[in-house]
Amino acid sequence: MSFELLTIPCLSDNYAFLAHDPDTKATLLVDAPEPDPILLKLREKNWDLTHILITHHHWDHVDGLSKLLEYYSPQVIGSSSDVNRLPPLHLSVAENDKIKGGVFLAFEDDGSMQDWFFGALTVSAVYIQLDR
Repeated sequence: MSFELLTIPCLSDNYAFLAHDPDTKATLLVDAPEPDPILLKLREKNWDLTHILITHHHWDHVDGLSKLLEYYSPQVIGSSSDVNRLPPLHLSVAENDKIKGGVFLAFEDDGSMQDWFFGALTVSAVYIQLDR
């Protein structure tokens, strides 16, 4: 399976990531720091936003979510250990959770990075397990 991965600069010092599968037309967004650059890229590529993975609750990762939800109806996914501090989720996940037959490669640490549950290098592993 091949997919396209885009890095979108957001705010002054942050990024969002889009992964798109041309076969299934599924598109995953990792974090929603601000909506406008993300919306612009989705429109430019003519992609439907099907999934959003929120890595943690900080404002610079969630502030664009509500506006994105005005335009798209994605499944919003986040960490079960942070569910009380995240915006409403469709699905909360923990380490080694199964999602539609795949393994979600999130990780939990010993508390030194409590607010972070998703490593950037696992973007492709998470994405290829998602179905539209």
